Amino acid sequence: MVTEGGPLALNVLLHPPAAAEAARLQIRMLGAPALMFEGRSLRVVNRKLLCMLGYLALDEGRSDSRERLVGLLWSESDEKHARGSLRQVVTALRRITGELGFEGFETDRSHVTLDPARFRADVTDVLDQLGPDRIHPLLLATEDLPQTLMAGCEDVDPAFAGWLLVRRETLRNQIQQGLMSALEQAAPDGRAERELARALLRLDPTQELAARRLMENLARGGDVPGALTVYNALWDVLGDEHDIEPAEPTRDLVARIKNGEVPEPGAGLGPGARILAAAGTRSREAPAPREGRPGEVAPGEPRPSEARRRLLAPPRLPPLLVVARFELRGEDADAQMMLDGFRHSLIGSLVRFREWQVAESDAPVARAEGPDAPARSRFGIRATAEKLGAEGLRVALTIRDLDSGVFVWSQSFALTYETWTLRQEELLRHATIALNVNLSADRLRRTAHLPEITASLHDLWLRGQSLILQFNAASWEEADKLLTEVTELAPEFAPAFSSRVQLGNTSHISRPGVYRSEALHARTLELAQKAVALDPLDSRAQLALGWALAYNHRWEHALMNFELARELNGHDPWTMTSVAQAWAVAGRHGDAMDLAGQALEATPLPNHTRWGYHAAIRFFAGDYEGALEAARIAGDTHPNNGGWRAASLAHLGRTAEARAEARKLLEVLSQRWWGDVPATPRNMARWVLQVFPWRQDLEWKRLRDGLRIAGLPVAKLPMRDVGP
Repeated sequence: MVTEGGPLALNVLLHPPAAAEAARLQIRMLGAPALMFEGRSLRVVNRKLLCMLGYLALDEGRSDSRERLVGLLWSESDEKHARGSLRQVVTALRRITGELGFEGFETDRSHVTLDPARFRADVTDVLDQLGPDRIHPLLLATEDLPQTLMAGCEDVDPAFAGWLLVRRETLRNQIQQGLMSALEQAAPDGRAERELARALLRLDPTQELAARRLMENLARGGDVPGALTVYNALWDVLGDEHDIEPAEPTRDLVARIKNGEVPEPGAGLGPGARILAAAGTRSREAPAPREGRPGEVAPGEPRPSEARRRLLAPPRLPPLLVVARFELRGEDADAQMMLDGFRHSLIGSLVRFREWQVAESDAPVARAEGPDAPARSRFGIRATAEKLGAEGLRVALTIRDLDSGVFVWSQSFALTYETWTLRQEELLRHATIALNVNLSADRLRRTAHLPEITASLHDLWLRGQSLILQFNAASWEEADKLLTEVTELAPEFAPAFSSRVQLGNTSHISRPGVYRSEALHARTLELAQKAVALDPLDSRAQLALGWALAYNHRWEHALMNFELARELNGHDPWTMTSVAQAWAVAGRHGDAMDLAGQALEATPLPNHTRWGYHAAIRFFAGDYEGALEAARIAGDTHPNNGGWRAASLAHLGRTAEARAEARKLLEVLSQRWWGDVPATPRNMARWVLQVFPWRQDLEWKRLRDGLRIAGLPVAKLPMRDVGP
């Protein structure tokens, strides 16, 4: 262990203590997966065995179902072959651990378990050593260390590749947050500050704040050439990757260093100017775009209209959110630090939404000019704050259209020193949801009455998405036509594919009388897998894939994708509500109610459509009073909402009211009936019961019994009811 003086000295842990590790299995996951036991390497040639072990170990060990492991590692194989392959891998791993005398691996007929107390993983070592006085050497030696997580496992299976990309992004966020926090605590001029800043730049070379801290540290230590080298590297990466230059505080700092001035600690304070997220663009592992000009149609493919083709010339980009420095009226170092912390956390939340890009800059982002310049909307996010006595800050947050000057949204709120830590997640959730809702609403208002040719590709997708949520047959048909043509024009535009998956998953819900179809569910699953392949870090792609898997009776795998969606974007109210409904259908009633409650707390004025989801969540959890309230607020935005009202009243013992609601339900359905099947009471009751992809019979029986008490003819209807 190497130590350099002072209470905030940096301790670089070169090797874990041998005695502490001798009795444990050691799993290497940074780089190609490998195993060690009692200090010696184990030769394992089965990659899926190593990938499965890494999967189980990544969250410090857990138990997972065989069904989910099959879906994760053999998603393209038939069930019989996949289960046989899993048995072979489990048998091989049991043989290896048995020969070693390792007792931390257990299996039964349904689950595979790795005991977290009996192994050690290098990922855990890295995360444990994130502090102002220590740092793991891999963070200094390896560029973008999270990208090496389980290297070589990307191609074992498409489903595993999608899961791995999300895990890498999660690890990247964990390390970045830990390093940023440690850097804030590190004393200036020390080795700790220098190495933490270097580690941040190894993780992300566009980290401008880290570059400034490192430049200051080196210049004050007399290494002016080293400081200028850091600046030149930052200049190159910002220019090459994002066509921007460093922010003004960074340019001022390098000018003073060149003039021979020794910068004071904090001389480079101020925001950076880097693009923080590229919504709608390809991730590192995403497939390269197809050869040819934008909008070019391959031989044999349908050719879209020439008017629509012009939508891609010039190319359209998603909106850009430019987050300026948050300004404090007056001087107070502690208050400014709290305001900067809120800004940094807000940016971290905003970059999880794939509907926009995020940049941070003091100076305005210039609008690209010329006939070939990408077209995009640009919005500026600013905040001003003033002290609230000795208790905290009053913050005013605004969004302004940078081209028209129109203010889209504003809100004021208080930050106090006592409640900042406790309320941080709540404040961030409210702010990001408000930004999401208001920006989307503003763009829809501007494009709703324009001819389709004048709207950008992104706006067309946004309009198609809004049509899906109207849950009626005419809107469904229009959305289907619009989104299909968008994907033909832009075959790499992942959000449009996610929306088409949502269309397929809700085809029968938007059109009463249209029953679920195994063939449609299979086609929808293929689209969902394409959406995730295009952008595995899009929470809505993972969410759409979760529902597509559920409708194909692959619930264990679906639950994993719902978890990934929530992990990728835990601040999005739609993601929270949809995942909560999935959990409710799957029998995780307590988790569903908790997550739905968070979504309601954070959502400003939830619309009537959203209340229909809450009615289902509460009903499945047995909260019939709550379900009745939610379904009454929802009205008939979903054609089946009357079913929640009727069944809830029935379970509450209010039979007469339940029967009256059931009659109203039949009236609504008969007016909206779309399919060729006659609109008889039994067919309509059957349609209500087959809306969801049931995982177990408890939730289905709960709804069936409520409808039966309400007087609907549901006797002898099967639980898994698909087809006309």
